[in-house]
Amino acid sequence: MTISSKQVATFDERGYLVLKNAIPTSLLRDLRQSYDTLQQQLLENAQFDGLVNNVATLHQGDQNFITRINNLFSFDTPTFVQLLGLPALQQTVQTLVEGEAIPIYESLLIKHKGDNQNINWHRDMNYQRESRIFTVGLYLDDSKHQQGALQVIPHSHLSSDSVCEITRRWQQNDIASTEVTAKAGDIVIHDVMLLHRSSPLTEQTQRRTVYFEFRSLAHSQANPLFSASWIQQRQALNRYACQLWSHSPTSTIDSKRKLQDLYKQQVRYESAEYCFAPPLD
Repeated sequence: MTISSKQVATFDERGYLVLKNAIPTSLLRDLRQSYDTLQQQLLENAQFDGLVNNVATLHQGDQNFITRINNLFSFDTPTFVQLLGLPALQQTVQTLVEGEAIPIYESLLIKHKGDNQNINWHRDMNYQRESRIFTVGLYLDDSKHQQGALQVIPHSHLSSDSVCEITRRWQQNDIASTEVTAKAGDIVIHDVMLLHRSSPLTEQTQRRTVYFEFRSLAHSQANPLFSASWIQQRQALNRYACQLWSHSPTSTIDSKRKLQDLYKQQVRYESAEYCFAPPLD
């Protein structure tokens, strides 16, 4: 799957792009099974109401929830590494960064019916727009209309105004938001500057979404937060993920070993931008 110049222009203008049926059905099934196994293991050992060892947990009523898994590849999840190497994904991100794409982080967000997860308007980061930086959401479950689906404010990635200023205009109905629904297997890409939010699930049992962030190699090399050795690790990760689709396991042995050291080097990312001002009456 190669996105067209028209799709790239749409992404640049609106700030988001939806790719339908991008994840093969067999991989989608394997990803769900891998998560179910991982969830069972984590619930047996979890400490609830907090973020411990990159696993965010919540205890509410008589239920325990896994709500987020950071540093996703630190767990024994080869199927999720394979997802990173998905050819349709790799072709798309290379087109958007206009060259080599560097995977910056990987996480898994899980929303559950009854967990009351409300994610307010925010930007993933605020930066000077010298190149495209974007978050890729890969949906393992449907994201339904009025069921906590992603909401975005189109074109907000082009604004230098703060999240509070844009949110205030949205509350006053000066600008409109759009709900972005998705089916399991779809990919939703959004610019990290795009304002977005999501509300709690009220009917659907759960929704699992894998998130990757990508930046260009040139941006990564110029970014003082990223060391040369860390970038090289990330390049090796991406090569390994792509090799999983080449059916040449002997060529990936060394890379697989390096996965064990992937998170030893701590990196501080740019902060997300939220608005903590009280809503308008």
